[in-house]
Amino acid sequence: YDRALVKHVFIDDNSSDETFELVTKWMKDHPNHNLMYIRNDVQVGGTQNTLHGFKMAPQGTIVIELNGDDWLPNDNVIPFLNKVYADENVWMTYNSYCYADDRRNRKEPVMLYPVPGHIIETNGIREYLWMTRHLHTFRMELLDHLDEQVFIDPATGKFWESADDQAIYLSMFELAGKHARH
Repeated sequence: YDRALVKHVFIDDNSSDETFELVTKWMKDHPNHNLMYIRNDVQVGGTQNTLHGFKMAPQGTIVIELNGDDWLPNDNVIPFLNKVYADENVWMTYNSYCYADDRRNRKEPVMLYPVPGHIIETNGIREYLWMTRHLHTFRMELLDHLDEQVFIDPATGKFWESADDQAIYLSMFELAGKHARH
């Protein structure tokens, strides 16, 4: 895929391991990649970091979020998403949970199905079992419709420190409704 059309934003939340050295070496060894590396002086948590990265995307962008434990399973993902988003009625995509080694012997259920239609039609995603996982993607304009308060923990007045995927994607899923694709 044309590298000029893909921008990577890597946010290091003041990690205490060798992330800084690994990323700067990778950047030096791969100068043709469009990568922005941000290293926080203090840890701010997943939600604040994720939103910071998202807000760097210009209007008209399709945003793909990959956390440290996420991956693209093959080279066809971005061209496939490009085809999906050619339909202007698609505002976001979500996926089901899977493991790199295809483990199935977990104690918790692994849902490999789209959210049922009646949940989407009634906008009942918050009352349903949280079942979407990476790879989440969305049109930048969808995020623009969310008030920043949805990302704030009312008990602390600060950004949610954990479960940032739920804080972000539940709200976007509610807005997208039938415009979300599995």
